[in-house]
Amino acid sequence: VSDHQYDCVPSSLFAMGALNLRQAKALANIHSQGLAAVQIVSTFTLLAPQFEWSFDTVFSEKDDEPTARKALGSLLDATRYKHMTLVGIQRADGTAHAVVWYRGDASLPKDGQAMIYDAQANKLYSGATEIIKYLIDNKVQAMRATEQQLLDK
Repeated sequence: VSDHQYDCVPSSLFAMGALNLRQAKALANIHSQGLAAVQIVSTFTLLAPQFEWSFDTVFSEKDDEPTARKALGSLLDATRYKHMTLVGIQRADGTAHAVVWYRGDASLPKDGQAMIYDAQANKLYSGATEIIKYLIDNKVQAMRATEQQLLDK
């Protein structure tokens, strides 16, 4: 989306269809050092004000591997078919990155398998084996997912 390394959120939002290319580039240029969680939630609020947005912890650095795997399964169960959300990952070196979490439709193997799309790298990781390898290769210690709740009118 832009010419710097901190454009993972705008790139992901563009991939999700939440922003057009011009908007994604503008967001990347406004936040040239990346976006913090509060800025991401605020961006979602501007895009879909009918919802209250938050980041919920999927797993944290305190969780062991079996707990983290179970949490990924719970995230998949909570994701409706053909829906996606923005996920933030925290690496062991302290850096963070945003990717798209997607659940395919029921016609896919394993009843709508999970997928991670790294929009900045333009790479898709499909199914538990590839996703776990991606998380291990990136030394991911924590994961948070955007959550929406419809506001009462």
